[in-house]
Amino acid sequence: LNFLEKQNQDQVAHYTALYDRNNETHRLRHDLHNFLISAEALIELGDIEKLKEHIEKQREAVRPQKLTDTGNPLLDAVLSAKQHDSPEIDFQILLPQLHCDQIDPMDTAMLLAAALDNAVEGCADSSEPYIHIRVEQKGSMILVEIQNPTHNHPKERLGRLVSTKPEPEKHGYGVLSMRRIAERYSGNLTWSAEHGVFILRVLM
Repeated sequence: LNFLEKQNQDQVAHYTALYDRNNETHRLRHDLHNFLISAEALIELGDIEKLKEHIEKQREAVRPQKLTDTGNPLLDAVLSAKQHDSPEIDFQILLPQLHCDQIDPMDTAMLLAAALDNAVEGCADSSEPYIHIRVEQKGSMILVEIQNPTHNHPKERLGRLVSTKPEPEKHGYGVLSMRRIAERYSGNLTWSAEHGVFILRVLM
């Protein structure tokens, strides 16, 4: 129930961001019109330095914000929320349009959310934090692979990773949850940690 509530909050945040981005687009169109008028005036005056300053301000205003739009609202909500909550992490996402009617979208979103929570935790002590997300589909099979830096070789106990958080007995259930989701669709979960990189793979 707590996770579903968090999921609803993520969706609201995502749709709010889309709404704000749409309004921002309309505002930028209006500002662009004014910018062109001002630029033309500065050109006629020959004030090139002022024009350069004017252009730089406009460039800053139109820099893209991190907002994922894959066409799947649940996945978009999870990805957008995680990026928003961890702006210091370099997210690289390769996620095509998925066609998997046999898999409940909520299960895919829950799996991805749990995987990203673990990945964010793994980045905590990294000077160059990153999370690489790759999802592939071949026929009815879907592979989810997530990579992040790690300084310790994780250990698994009773089907779950031993958490590095305080009171580890209350944490580390993400892998167990993800494995159950994968097995629900005749899949499996594997992970490895080599050369400072933790790699999680889930096949469904």
